[in-house]
Amino acid sequence: MEKDIFLIRHAEALKIKDTRKYDISDQVNNEKVILSVNGEKLAKEISELQEMQNIDMVWSSNYVRALATAKYIAEKNNIEINVDNRLNERKLGDLKKLRELGKNKQDSYTNEQLKDIYLKNKEGESNNEVSERMELFIKDIISNDAKKIAIISHGASIKFWLSRYCEIDEQCNLQYNNQRLYIESPSVFNIKIKNKEIMDIKQIFGNVW
Repeated sequence: MEKDIFLIRHAEALKIKDTRKYDISDQVNNEKVILSVNGEKLAKEISELQEMQNIDMVWSSNYVRALATAKYIAEKNNIEINVDNRLNERKLGDLKKLRELGKNKQDSYTNEQLKDIYLKNKEGESNNEVSERMELFIKDIISNDAKKIAIISHGASIKFWLSRYCEIDEQCNLQYNNQRLYIESPSVFNIKIKNKEIMDIKQIFGNVW
């Protein structure tokens, strides 16, 4: 059986002045961030892509910005949105500890986690933990009968999962079949499945166009 999975990073989030307290409330507030005005336009634009027609299922993380992106695809195809927290963004953990951890690192935290898949902050998640939950979700999706599935998730979670199937260059860019994948906000990746195996990954939408 062949199927198409469309893995989508949510559209542009609203930029809010940094008032972080560096405690658990930051994680809660992050989950509630809505789309920007431009983000709403881009989410609608994604739903109008030819590939987004006749979608059988839409899955989203439980973050507001992911659901706000998913709603256009769901409305276009007259279907409901399914939610699974395995699609949620990577948990950064204790932000005070993260700042201390970053003092001795040369690169961004995301890139450092690409270099070391077991690197994690206190109360946070490693690359390995995030990509494993994403992988389990994808395997569940591959096993169902739906042929066209849209999945809306987040930057680090998508990047960590894709890194299982991609080469990573010295700048920590992801390459699949010698083509760079840009995990922009938003971006869409078409994953071709045959007999429950990934046959191809291709970017079909992104801010780089």
